[in-house]
Amino acid sequence: MAHAENLRTLAKQGYMKEAMQLLYAMNQSDSYTYASLLEACARSKSMALGTQVHKHMKKSGFQPDVILQTKLVGMYLKCRNLDYARQVFDEMPERNVVSWTAMIAGYAQQGEEEKALELFSQMQQAGTIADGITLSNVLRACAGAEALEQGKQVQAYIVKAGLGSDVILGSALVDMYAKTGCIDKARHVFDEMPHRDVISWNGIIAGYAKCGRMEDAQKVFDEMPERNVISWTSMISGYAQHDYCEEALTLFCKMQALKIRPDEVAYASILRACASLSALEQGKQVHAQDMASMVSLKRHYSFLNRCSRRA
Repeated sequence: MAHAENLRTLAKQGYMKEAMQLLYAMNQSDSYTYASLLEACARSKSMALGTQVHKHMKKSGFQPDVILQTKLVGMYLKCRNLDYARQVFDEMPERNVVSWTAMIAGYAQQGEEEKALELFSQMQQAGTIADGITLSNVLRACAGAEALEQGKQVQAYIVKAGLGSDVILGSALVDMYAKTGCIDKARHVFDEMPHRDVISWNGIIAGYAKCGRMEDAQKVFDEMPERNVISWTSMISGYAQHDYCEEALTLFCKMQALKIRPDEVAYASILRACASLSALEQGKQVHAQDMASMVSLKRHYSFLNRCSRRA
């Protein structure tokens, strides 16, 4: 008992080497202790140690319950190993909504949208009722796969389940419709939301920017109660992408005046705008700031070269 408590304490504090030594000194542990180890491995993204914990469970003959098996799936997903996660998932004698959601989210977040949607279909066939977290990840997969019809079906499911006022699902629907080219439908969902967060506002801005409706994007941007770096970046990249280079540069200057630190996308977009305007000096200043912020710069050098040739 004392060994288990010490092991859990070590794992929570990040002393994994010492925790594993204690584990190997024990013939078998308990669910609580194994869970602490798997959570620590997930936090540190240490698949090597997580695999050792998994092997210890098997070797000792320990039979994990659905909660611990789901943590095992989650650990492999945190370590970005979809194959191992799916293997554990497929071997589970029973699954709950958390198990299904973890695997669906793993696929959706790692670019395997079609597999996420296929698994959601299997989840429905198994009779497991999806919750809001499940549905938000399914909508993310629909957006990534541009699966409009499936997205519409998910929206119908949301309405039927009485989840239409959920702000996370509303934002996910806005994003899905915007990314599948249905910007007017995205705006309708946005307008119908009883509550909005910065994610939903950013989603509609990005949707307008994607299809070149920069006046609409600017109007929404101006109406935002609060903005974050993504809000500014969506506008700047939208202007630059559609050759509104002066507007992009003006907005970038306003962003700097407000002491908002640009991200890599904003830097790349404004360098593109500087190149189009032959704005060599501004381009050099942005490049210098970019270097100071330790952002990857290799892909930016060509923009400065273009500025020099046009100056």
